Amino acid sequence: MNHRKNYDNISFSVIDKYQPVRVLGFGTYGDVHEFRTYVNGEAVPVAIKRIKSVFDNDIHVRRAIRELRIMRHFRGHPNIVQLLDADLVATPPFQGLYCYLELMDTDLSSIIRRPSEVITEWCVANVTYQLLCALKYIHSSNVVHRDLKPGNVLVTRQGVVKICDFGLARGVIGESYDRDKYTNYVTTRWYRAPEIIVCVDSYHYGLDIWAVGCIFAELVLREPLFRGKSSRDQFILISQGLGAPPLSWYETTASLSTANRKYDLAAVIMQMPGDKAPTPLRTRFPGMENELFYDLLEQLLVYEPDKRLTASEALAHPYFTDIANGDETECEQLLDFDFEKIGRENLKHYLQKEVQLTRAVVRGFAT
Repeated sequence: MNHRKNYDNISFSVIDKYQPVRVLGFGTYGDVHEFRTYVNGEAVPVAIKRIKSVFDNDIHVRRAIRELRIMRHFRGHPNIVQLLDADLVATPPFQGLYCYLELMDTDLSSIIRRPSEVITEWCVANVTYQLLCALKYIHSSNVVHRDLKPGNVLVTRQGVVKICDFGLARGVIGESYDRDKYTNYVTTRWYRAPEIIVCVDSYHYGLDIWAVGCIFAELVLREPLFRGKSSRDQFILISQGLGAPPLSWYETTASLSTANRKYDLAAVIMQMPGDKAPTPLRTRFPGMENELFYDLLEQLLVYEPDKRLTASEALAHPYFTDIANGDETECEQLLDFDFEKIGRENLKHYLQKEVQLTRAVVRGFAT
């Protein structure tokens, strides 16, 4: 049974055993609220994410299906936020997909921006290690997250790190997937890999690895490593920090078709003046003396995606020698993205099916 009510001028429909606590935030696709339930007399906080716009268009339905399926598939990994339940409501003004998630204490963005928060080098290594553990598991299932940023990295008071928000994730075919099937503008600009900035035809797991490299640096700097004001500015900042891309990278971008681009950024980049010498990244970290930190960072932030470390390779880096604890597991099954081929007339039915399957898994019974 569900109860439907208005609180704080918001119409919400939730499973009876949950009680409202407070509004956590609003986003493009919906809102997130804190609720509580009781298990054996103990209060258990829960985050309920409502994707209110789920019925607005096909894109939103596919995104909802994608997020449900991915979170169900990755359920149980210690570094991926856990999906506890799901519900689909079609009646206005309560309409939406309701995802019941474990409530975390904060996110990495809040920690980085909080002046009173002390981030030791051990904390930097521990957070990055857990991120890579999650990515190793995600990538082993042929999935790319595509939207890694500090705001999508949740943290508990005990220091447990969990990745969330899989709405932009995609399946990988072999080592890459075709650009025609997916939007170019993924990942917040400051964490966007060079190949995404110039809209190359295909990209793979290296997209997430670049984002981890940016987060890794930001944990030390307490500010974004490359804070670009536009796509062009973002690329300029990257080239100032890493130097000019290798010739092979330029040849690849110069040969790209511009048919599906908003503008021909690759051509703009090719005309950039090259007389300004890059500023070595090391100068950005005056207090960092650990050579292993620089070695790892330089192998994460590489222009060519296929030359960046994989999650598995990064976890084996000597930087993590004192952190590794054996939790570097891989997913045993590849994730099926067959729903991406479903016609629009069957999407809503498929979403209902996904909710039923999710309930069967999380509630422990078969439908």
